[in-house]
Amino acid sequence: MLVSLSMNYNNSGSTHEELMQNLIRHNIIKDKSVEKAMSLVDRAHFVPMGVAAYEDKPQSIGYSASITSPYMHAVVLETLKDAVKPGSKVLDIGSGSGYLTACLALLAPDVRVVGLDYSVELVVQARQNVQRTGLPMFTTAGQSPVEFVVGDGREGYAAEAPYDCIQVGAAVDHIPQALIDQLAVGGTMMVPVAVKGDGTAAGAPSVSAAPGEQELLLLKKVPKPDGGYDLERSTVMTCMYAVMGSEPPQADTHTPHEPTLPELEEQAKTVSQQLKAWQAEYKSYNGVAPSSAQILADEHASELLKAYGELQKAIKRMVRQAEAAKSHEAKLARLAAEAAIKAREKEMGH
Repeated sequence: MLVSLSMNYNNSGSTHEELMQNLIRHNIIKDKSVEKAMSLVDRAHFVPMGVAAYEDKPQSIGYSASITSPYMHAVVLETLKDAVKPGSKVLDIGSGSGYLTACLALLAPDVRVVGLDYSVELVVQARQNVQRTGLPMFTTAGQSPVEFVVGDGREGYAAEAPYDCIQVGAAVDHIPQALIDQLAVGGTMMVPVAVKGDGTAAGAPSVSAAPGEQELLLLKKVPKPDGGYDLERSTVMTCMYAVMGSEPPQADTHTPHEPTLPELEEQAKTVSQQLKAWQAEYKSYNGVAPSSAQILADEHASELLKAYGELQKAIKRMVRQAEAAKSHEAKLARLAAEAAIKAREKEMGH
């Protein structure tokens, strides 16, 4: 799921119309098809009740997931608008709230979009959200252009393949072959890819990002005269997306338990990635890195910073407890050994 965070809230509005006006005025939305899609899909239908839906920043939608900022949604739609033609079939991986899935379906006539997410709860939520829009195309039984399914993003959704366009909303260290296979010849895929230590992303030198960062790649599956294909790639921007998990999370059927050290470390890593995402997009949009004061002044970024600090404290506390337990065990072992020696000496003395 995409957790890349918007960094400039000048696009925010108090209403859906005001948000759209700001995105258009700041030249983030340029194309009429993108303007139409985002105008029809009210963001308020895709966030929890009471959330400030029209602020240009990500919002929590529960289940450890977020709906990304309107700025980033506009960037994605502007990038993919030429790939989504009348009659296209699209795969939206990491569909989350369903907002982007719905917008993709509105980019051109007769488009069909499959939204895929590993969370059963989010898939149920997305189905409900598109109904909340009240748009006849989504609410008429048997006629909706969108479908939400549960699955592993790395495996795609072969049942509806091939796709004219695939949008991947989580970072990978390599492009899964299953997604390449499911992309139609002539189709386009947008996918965030991690840059490795040698400066390569998905097997080619990175053109914009440093090791540890990510590149948002646009791949085109171009037909060859012999019937095969080439993958042409270009870089959209440097980015920081949530990393696609090694396996879909399983439903928790156990009672709550104290987090283990590896679990705390993984949580801290995730929060750190989200904070880096906010900083990367702030710099991308404003041209300079955010200062400490600007991070603290932002509600979402400051919450991430606080959460990271609390996790680090918990990790240090658990490490100290583990070291103390290990020391205690060593002491007990030493006392047991000494007792055994004394017992042996006593036996030998008789």
